[in-house]
Amino acid sequence: MHNIHFLTIKANSPKEACQNAEYAIEDWGTDNNWRRIMGCISEKDEVYKYDESSHYDFYHYNTIEKLNKLMNNHLKFDPLKYLVKVKGTIELFLSGEDVHQYDWYTCKEIMNAMYEKSPWLDKEFDILNDECYSWKLDEFGTTKLDSYDDGETTYVVLVDMHS
Repeated sequence: MHNIHFLTIKANSPKEACQNAEYAIEDWGTDNNWRRIMGCISEKDEVYKYDESSHYDFYHYNTIEKLNKLMNNHLKFDPLKYLVKVKGTIELFLSGEDVHQYDWYTCKEIMNAMYEKSPWLDKEFDILNDECYSWKLDEFGTTKLDSYDDGETTYVVLVDMHS
């Protein structure tokens, strides 16, 4: 799987934000599950490219407003659409049919996604202040690095995740 995870961090410069983010997640990953810091966007929409070899052109999402729109589009869902699969699996089970382990796994993943996304059904996500899939770096989400709060500017660091 290939996705982006966003790290929110306070720093005095974009380079410092990227370096501190890299330090914060340095123990995460394996040979088959790696990550790359691509760059960051400041709260004032200043873009900084940290890794020139990154193959993701994050300039397409070069403002906080665009990142918020991206996250809100990702988090909004119709619960009834997803519950149809869960309901169908439960109905099969209750009728005495054999239910494959994969179907139960799918139900579990649907419920986990609904749990993570449910707070955002009735409010807007703010990437500078909110978290979703926090510290689940291999998920499309956001993590606040609160231990780095000595800077003057808030940055959103884009992390290219490969798992």
